Amino acid sequence: VKWRGWHGNVGGGKSDESGVPVDERHKVEAVLRPFNCVPVWVPTTLFGEMYNGFCKGVLWPILHNVASVYSTPQTGGNTEKPDPDKDIEPYDSQYAEYSMDDVAQGPIHGDGGREGELWAAFTAVNRHFTDVIIQCFNEGDLIWIHGFHLMILPSFLTRRISMAKIGIFLHTPFPSSEIFRTLWCREDLLRGMLNADQVGFHLFEYARHFLTCCRRLLGLNYGMFPDSSGGHNLAIDTNGRHVSVTSIHAGVEPPVLHQVLSHKSTCDRVASIRNQFRGKVIFAAIDRMESLKGIPLKLIALERFLQRCPEWAGKIVVVQVGISAFERGDDYTKTRNEIISMVTNINNRWPGTVQFQECAESEMRLQQRMALLRAADVVMVTTIRDGLNLIPLEFTIAHLDALTEQGRNDGRKRGLCILSEFSSCTRVMRGALHVNPWKISEIATAFYQALTMSEDERMRRISI
Repeated sequence: VKWRGWHGNVGGGKSDESGVPVDERHKVEAVLRPFNCVPVWVPTTLFGEMYNGFCKGVLWPILHNVASVYSTPQTGGNTEKPDPDKDIEPYDSQYAEYSMDDVAQGPIHGDGGREGELWAAFTAVNRHFTDVIIQCFNEGDLIWIHGFHLMILPSFLTRRISMAKIGIFLHTPFPSSEIFRTLWCREDLLRGMLNADQVGFHLFEYARHFLTCCRRLLGLNYGMFPDSSGGHNLAIDTNGRHVSVTSIHAGVEPPVLHQVLSHKSTCDRVASIRNQFRGKVIFAAIDRMESLKGIPLKLIALERFLQRCPEWAGKIVVVQVGISAFERGDDYTKTRNEIISMVTNINNRWPGTVQFQECAESEMRLQQRMALLRAADVVMVTTIRDGLNLIPLEFTIAHLDALTEQGRNDGRKRGLCILSEFSSCTRVMRGALHVNPWKISEIATAFYQALTMSEDERMRRISI
């Protein structure tokens, strides 16, 4: 397996103010080479335009079924005017793969009327990846693309290495055709994905939306077609080719998680958390601070629960970890302010009920995450719309011993998950308490169920 990807490098110049200087890139490449990893060197400004501007500002909301036709431009992204002497690549004509002359200017999808610039940056980064992949490609290699950031990469690859076998897997939801069609570049994105041999999603409902978009927007047919092994695959018929469409939910690696859980520093951290909240039932949540994660809905439900069941005040604690999402701009800022305000109000009325901690993604590594999940009794995910979320699966691994005799007798009501029905992992975790995050009373009821559930029912749910 050979990995090709962007790792946070800088653009032009010899200064190391933003990371790796150009004249030291060969050192990074040498360190990564034994791991079969090759970095894709993309200028910082260009990558920021692509990632923060196009991917997070335009594509990400649409893929999560959010379409805002007249939205205000994001202020949290890169708003600086491009320096003509720096990072010229995104605006070079060689990257103008598709014409944007017919796109109406305006603040559509939060891009502030910069459709042409953002699309040019998006195609430029995909071309950078193409160049690196081609340099390392050998006949017979399988190219496996991950993420919506590289949706048009298959198009660039097939033009230069037509014999390549390409797969692309999206770790996000895929919207309905009525939402996806609001994108100005909808056909280009679909055709980019269809230049792969296989397109994968976590859930069939995402694959179904993709199939419908291809039929309604491109006029393509799909169905069950015979494959080389004598079976049949769900595929799209395009230009005489059959593009296979699959759905399989990602999982976790239990041996790796068990090793992390058994580490002394993890055990010490678990003991510290349990001691800090001694005598209380711990509800844990780890979410990025953006509106679609539904953190405010969770806090409203907690308040509703304590109003209806005041006897539980002082007996439970919600440990909410908020991962900073600076790339979401105003969405992150507004969500963060709302969370802090709600946490303050709840703790003023019921002191110590919510322990809120904001941290960068780099500060919530696997070891820190598993320590919190192991110490917690219940994990909560109340997302409004979510793609891949492995927190509930990691929590389940952390509490497998709850089914043992020792686990049954430790006096803790642990091992339960409260999951939003809009999270993909609800399809594979049938024993969890599924809730509609928009129905506050349902989440409040889930709090009560988790605290009062009989031992037999809890064991049955954990074992499913």
